[in-house]
Amino acid sequence: MILRLATLALLAAAPAAAQVGIDPSRSPYREQPFPFAVTPTVGYFGGSGGKYGVGPHDGIMYGGRFQFRANKSTSFGAGVSYGTLTRRWLDPFVSLDERDKGDVDQGVLIAEAMLQLNITGGKTWRRMSPFLGFSAGAAFAEQTPAADTSGYDFGVRFTFAPFIGVRLAPTSRVSIRLEARSNVWKIPYPDSFREEPPEQPGTPEFPNAIVKDGSTGEWSLSAGAANFAPRAVGKENPRVAK
Repeated sequence: MILRLATLALLAAAPAAAQVGIDPSRSPYREQPFPFAVTPTVGYFGGSGGKYGVGPHDGIMYGGRFQFRANKSTSFGAGVSYGTLTRRWLDPFVSLDERDKGDVDQGVLIAEAMLQLNITGGKTWRRMSPFLGFSAGAAFAEQTPAADTSGYDFGVRFTFAPFIGVRLAPTSRVSIRLEARSNVWKIPYPDSFREEPPEQPGTPEFPNAIVKDGSTGEWSLSAGAANFAPRAVGKENPRVAK
């Protein structure tokens, strides 16, 4: 009798045990498709160019990026991007009504290294993997028209950018990365920007210099910059569910 009761108890417990946990095929989590990848990037670089608009801003940036996961939650990468941006051309030597020469094009190259924190670790949630991170590097600006004799030169600038985004993996072989970032760099002002224009000098009470507070530059935030990586190509994770 006791043996029969024990057998019935085991048979009743077996289905219940099978129901514990989540069926892997129905889990919203999947292994991330690529431990490392090389991706092309394209994005809009916004901002105002600083208080006087002379810093490079507003334009499309194109580039590429290499990235790998050091562990489930941390990724490292390096990237380079180039774009033709615009900047305001100001002439500090003429009268005020002739000072603004309008916008001119300026090519800018950005090379950077980045650290990324993967919020869902080494997995995707419903084929999405949100992330946030930080990048730092250098921006190299090309020269603008030779007629600009103001002395302004953006040159080479240290730049850093916090970013946040999400990577979508619609299939195990295609990954789409959407990223919003804010590049920060310091815009330099030449001595001529702090001097009175010879053709229309002001007074100590009402100066006509471009920079009236004597500052040598300002930190500028390019709010609205974003990157879109349309495809990720790399070594596929063998544990990814197809």
